Amino acid sequence: MCSGTVLTMGIAEMVNVSSLSSKLAFVFLCGISSAAFAASDGSKGADSTGSAEVSTNVPGKIQITNLSDIDLGTWSTGNQSGSASGICVWSTLREYSLTATGSLAGNAFGVSNGEATETTIPFSVEWTNGSDAAIPIVAGQKVSNLSAVSKSANCNGANDETSTLAVSILEADLEAAIADNYTGTVTLFVVAE
Repeated sequence: MCSGTVLTMGIAEMVNVSSLSSKLAFVFLCGISSAAFAASDGSKGADSTGSAEVSTNVPGKIQITNLSDIDLGTWSTGNQSGSASGICVWSTLREYSLTATGSLAGNAFGVSNGEATETTIPFSVEWTNGSDAAIPIVAGQKVSNLSAVSKSANCNGANDETSTLAVSILEADLEAAIADNYTGTVTLFVVAE
């Protein structure tokens, strides 16, 4: 049995015994098992008190929710831009990294008409994390050290912050495109840090 007394005797005996490795293993195992049993029983009497340790482990978890599609409408003139706000990134580590990819060749950001003679229009992407300044995102490149301060997984708490995904198409790229309907996808990959 691994009691404090036996553990102390084991340490004292180690110095005089040639099988040092087996004694060290004994001390190591006793240390582990002693730490695992923190409960204590009460003694007999008019009353008695016992205690039990309660423990849990909260692992690093992350979730992204509340995304919405961005419909830029019909272009008339100038640049075209739009955004999806209210995006919730929750993490038990309170920090995360973001990698965004697009649906064009090489994971580039842009929209396509999906025809056999495909026409594509590139767009730029920005990410605004809470009240921070907007960050330009390069397709496939990780952005680290973003804070996830929300304490509820749906970001519906009083002090929870949300993020915004914004896209923008330059007028010159719209002018160069043929008349058609275009669609594309931005995929957001978040990792708890």
